[in-house]
Amino acid sequence: MEPKLRSLYSDQNNHTLDGVTSENVAELFNSTVMVLDPLTASPSALPVPTHGALSGSGHDRSTEPTLALPLSLQNNDVSHVVGVENRIQTGNIVKNISCLENVTKMQSTYGAWMGDAARPDDARRWLADHFSGRVIVEYQNVSSFQDGGRKLIDIERFYQGCGHLIYDGSLYFHKAGSNRLHKLHLETTRTNILTMENTGYKNLRYLFHNSKTYFKFAVDEKGLWVIAASSVNHTLVVARLNRDPFSVEAIIHTGYPAAKAGNGFIAHGALYITDAKDKKITYAFDLEKGIAVDASLDLRPADGILAMLSYYPKEQLLYMWDNRSVKICNVYFTPNEKELQNE
Repeated sequence: MEPKLRSLYSDQNNHTLDGVTSENVAELFNSTVMVLDPLTASPSALPVPTHGALSGSGHDRSTEPTLALPLSLQNNDVSHVVGVENRIQTGNIVKNISCLENVTKMQSTYGAWMGDAARPDDARRWLADHFSGRVIVEYQNVSSFQDGGRKLIDIERFYQGCGHLIYDGSLYFHKAGSNRLHKLHLETTRTNILTMENTGYKNLRYLFHNSKTYFKFAVDEKGLWVIAASSVNHTLVVARLNRDPFSVEAIIHTGYPAAKAGNGFIAHGALYITDAKDKKITYAFDLEKGIAVDASLDLRPADGILAMLSYYPKEQLLYMWDNRSVKICNVYFTPNEKELQNE
């Protein structure tokens, strides 16, 4: 007999989501942010929902904002783009990755092993076993994982892939079979939902095929992001996210083919992508400047499945779920211009 799952939910009622319809979605698009043309990497203006328009309501479920990625970008004038001058700056670039010898053994080939990226002093760890499921396992610390002490959390819907994230007490994940991203607060059980139109989410058109992942959440020194694949041309797009309300601030088109990507992470405002076998980092893209950056870094020598690759900015550590083991790696950066001037 299967063990009874312990759920954090206090209300088991079914609630209707107040979805955004095609008739009223245009009313939400009344501010502009920087976007990059996938062919020329030149900045373009794209309206996205304002913060006020995306505010949630209700205790258990929020309104469901819908964001459509642009099928074509026509406006190359950035003179009226909000906040571009504040975001364009020289960032650090990864120069070396060095993994520790100690590893944590896992039972499954696929999964996500997570700490709270916003709370490095929180010793708890969360496990999403396999690339599909509806149970998250919480451990008080790494030792309790070894000892078997755990708490089971039924999130009441199936997640897909290995691209989840715990950030500031909330679980961010992709709901399987849909183009919906969920933010679940683990204490209050409040859920916010963001629908991403024009992104791949079915028919095995994965963002990262090796880990069966359609959407990959990431956090770095700049904030919260999600990586996806365009359903139009199957190239990588990155959305910069607001946490509250759960919404999209900006969309960046890299033009990089998803078919060539093994996995990826974001650090200091730059996207890093591995090759199809996940052995090397072969592509980097500065999300703030909108330009590709030279990148060629060894990541791992072994064959097999790399299920998870997640950067933790407060500790500058990279977590890898590699061949049924979780490795922790130190990430080293080149100094930026300001640091060089202070030397």
